[in-house]
Amino acid sequence: MIQIFILISGVCAAFMHALFLRELLSVFQGNELIIGIILAHSVFAFASGVFVSSKIKKLQASDKTASVFTAAAALFFVSAFFFIMNIRSILHIPIGGGISLKTTFIYVFFAVFPSFFLQSTAVFSAIKSKANEISIRMPAALLFIGFSAGGILFSSVMYKFGGFNIMLITAVCLFAASVASSASAKSAKVFFLAGLIPVFCGLFLNIGDLEKKILRGNFSSSEIVEYKHTSYGQTALVQKNREHSLLVNNIMQFSSPDNDILNSEDFGHIPVLHSEYPENVLIIGGAAKYLPMILEHKVKRVDYLEPDAAVLEIMKYGIPHIGYVFKDKRVHVYNENVRVFLNKNGRKYNLILVGLPAPVNLTLNGFYTKEFFQAAKKRMKRSGFIAVKLQGTMAFSTYIMAELNKSVMEAMGGVFKNTNIIPGSQNILIASERKMPYRIHIKKRLYKMQETTLVLSKYYLDDRMDTEHTRWLKNELDKIDDDDNFLMNSDWNPKAMLLSVLHSQSAFSPYLALFADKARKYVYLIIVAAVIIFFLSKSICETTAFVSGASSTWLFIMLLFAAQILSGEIYKTYGLLFSLFMLGILAGLAYAWKAKNALPLNKKMFYGELLFLLLIILLLLIFKLYSINIYIIRILLFGAGFTAGMEFAYLMKISDLFGKSVNNHGIYIAEISGILFSALAGGCFLFAAWGMEKSLLFILFMKFLIFCRWADLKKRGL
Repeated sequence: MIQIFILISGVCAAFMHALFLRELLSVFQGNELIIGIILAHSVFAFASGVFVSSKIKKLQASDKTASVFTAAAALFFVSAFFFIMNIRSILHIPIGGGISLKTTFIYVFFAVFPSFFLQSTAVFSAIKSKANEISIRMPAALLFIGFSAGGILFSSVMYKFGGFNIMLITAVCLFAASVASSASAKSAKVFFLAGLIPVFCGLFLNIGDLEKKILRGNFSSSEIVEYKHTSYGQTALVQKNREHSLLVNNIMQFSSPDNDILNSEDFGHIPVLHSEYPENVLIIGGAAKYLPMILEHKVKRVDYLEPDAAVLEIMKYGIPHIGYVFKDKRVHVYNENVRVFLNKNGRKYNLILVGLPAPVNLTLNGFYTKEFFQAAKKRMKRSGFIAVKLQGTMAFSTYIMAELNKSVMEAMGGVFKNTNIIPGSQNILIASERKMPYRIHIKKRLYKMQETTLVLSKYYLDDRMDTEHTRWLKNELDKIDDDDNFLMNSDWNPKAMLLSVLHSQSAFSPYLALFADKARKYVYLIIVAAVIIFFLSKSICETTAFVSGASSTWLFIMLLFAAQILSGEIYKTYGLLFSLFMLGILAGLAYAWKAKNALPLNKKMFYGELLFLLLIILLLLIFKLYSINIYIIRILLFGAGFTAGMEFAYLMKISDLFGKSVNNHGIYIAEISGILFSALAGGCFLFAAWGMEKSLLFILFMKFLIFCRWADLKKRGL
């Protein structure tokens, strides 16, 4: 029965990990850098569980221990979701507000660590209890199969469900505890009956309504009118005191009445006033808040592009007084990937308006990059304009705010001949192939539709587009020293995302934000530190284990981010991508275990390092010469897992061969340390600071050092 228990535990672990990622990403505004924190805490919890199980003698290795700890993991899992669903309430975060990264690190730990620690302890205890009956390879294989199965199951359909998933996993964990305690009929019955309780709750109770009630705290105790999980995250329409707010991953998309009407009206009118004949207009995102304003102008056609269909559905039926705009014959609505739409649609537009929030995550950042502006330019008329909005201020300028605006301005300037920035509490960035119109022409066009605006007038426009204000802001941007377009925002070098996050964090920890902003310019010192540590290391096996764990995990995170940049549907695709990586590790372990050849282990390690180097070089070549697609990402994820699994198996064989001269536990610790370094440093900061290409070069550099060491050993026959 232990085989079934281990397999089920693996499925539960993968499912729990994917659920934690989905829920926590939604709480922390969908910022993918949180993935590194979640991954680090998950790995640390598993490693801690194994360590505690192996070191504490009082913790008996038995079926009873395995079943009790598994049941405890299920209870902590349920408690974790009550905790996650109330994090913003506990911290008193206003609706749509951000959360400090320092707080994020701590709260993610308390949410993730207990369940994985207990489950890891349970599995290792079960394995120890049968140590004399089974080979260590069998539990490892079953765990990785379980991880893969759980990830595929989540991505296929279960990503859509919330409370039902929690009930399902709780039940499965309790049934696993029943399997583990099968030697004791009484205990097995107790755990089995306990597992029926969440099954009953999931089938016969309205879990959706219960989930909404629990979640109210995360939305400032507002009533949740509509709530959905989609491949783009969590979408919620909330209502309080007759005021409606639409949030996607806790980022405000729309409010009625509009709590930011000045900026909304500015962005809804000023860009369209730049065009003399705005016949065709494309609006991207913004939850349709700009549609009523655009329709006040003499436009013939408005294409409204909203990738997430749930946003549009909630807008249409959840907020009755906004639904009328969709009945206008000039409005045409599309729900599809923005890049795909721009590439296949042959229509030319006078204005493209990007109404999305600030680029605080990779999905939003994709609408502020050089690649996006290039795609948009193909769908613009020669005299057309494109406009985006970013954080700004009229009273003073922060260095990070200036860097953020400059990164997007440089991306625009790399595509369009003319760019302009209109200062305010929300800066408006406009670009075109034609010259920008004079303010007097914009005021004349405003005069023709003045009666339809609430606050926008020629006097307000004079103040908003004041020459001195504009010159002052441009001077602030010119102060930023940017050699070789280091700040230019692109898909694979998401500077605007990092700067947008640091800008928002400056409200919580200004000194930490400034320190991180300075640190990103000196992260190359990590390369120097890597060389020093490499040459000071006495154990080639432990050094290899650290680099193997770090490089494979970093590559996994980068490919995960690449998939998110391409599709934006990480809430759906994460489980599948995680499964491919796990299957790759299992295949690598199986190959190393079963391969029959007479090559010495040092040569096998040499060829393993060579394979990983070729994998990175292949990705670099594809990245530079061709375009990366989701199929290439899947193949490379499997390849990264395969080389990692193969290298680890060879290192353990070397450890068994040389006995005490090679520390077995040291290899485990080095591997885990490499994974934690990669998750926390690489996934949480260095990818955004360096971009994909430089991150790949750093991994290549680390692996090349290890490759040289094994090449030397191979040459000397040691």
